[in-house]
Amino acid sequence: MDNFKSNWKIFATVLLISLIIISIFPIFLIQIPSEPKTFQTIVIFRDDDIHSMELSLVKVNNVFIDEKVPVTLGVIPFLKNRSLTEDILLIYYLKFLKVLYPNLFEIALHGYTHQSLSGFHVRSEFKGLDYESQYKRIYLGKKILREALNIEPVTFIPPFNTYDNNTVLALKNLGFKVISGGGVFTKFYYGKNQPFTMNGLVHIPDSQFFVKNWKNLSFYSLDFLKKGLKVFIRKN
Repeated sequence: MDNFKSNWKIFATVLLISLIIISIFPIFLIQIPSEPKTFQTIVIFRDDDIHSMELSLVKVNNVFIDEKVPVTLGVIPFLKNRSLTEDILLIYYLKFLKVLYPNLFEIALHGYTHQSLSGFHVRSEFKGLDYESQYKRIYLGKKILREALNIEPVTFIPPFNTYDNNTVLALKNLGFKVISGGGVFTKFYYGKNQPFTMNGLVHIPDSQFFVKNWKNLSFYSLDFLKKGLKVFIRKN
């Protein structure tokens, strides 16, 4: 009888422990919801067509300095038969920016002569030219920036926001890392209008336009730009 009671107690104890384990174990199988994913919105500012020393350039850059916001400056190396190396004031100013604000200003190569050499997608300096011609133009433009500013640009901004695979190949072979064209163009040519990597380069299409009409140089209102930015952030 004592053995029976003892065995029953052992059985009851084992059963109780088993029930406790069974009741606790599922807790470890429950998937605890992870923290919701967070995304960082990155806004990149581009200021194209820099080719001469102008007061408007200083005023715009002062805004970026005051707000401590970085900006990429697209410099044209050779415009209207005049090389950047001849513009001492602009050279001094750009060097001044790089020395005092190295983390705010990136100097990018904005084409070579900014001429329309092709009718592709309205206009283009590069699209449609053979590889050798494109390589030469980019090489000469990079050479001028190196001589004038003592820099090795890694970002290329094609004039008129258009380019092709020959442009990308030439840029890759000349040490460039980034190309920033037009979102409308990249959607047409590559089927993408958001940043993507292809053929060895990071492509960063533009998404917001400041100039409304290039013929009369009219601009979009500040409210329009703010709304456009909010829509872009919401969709992405």
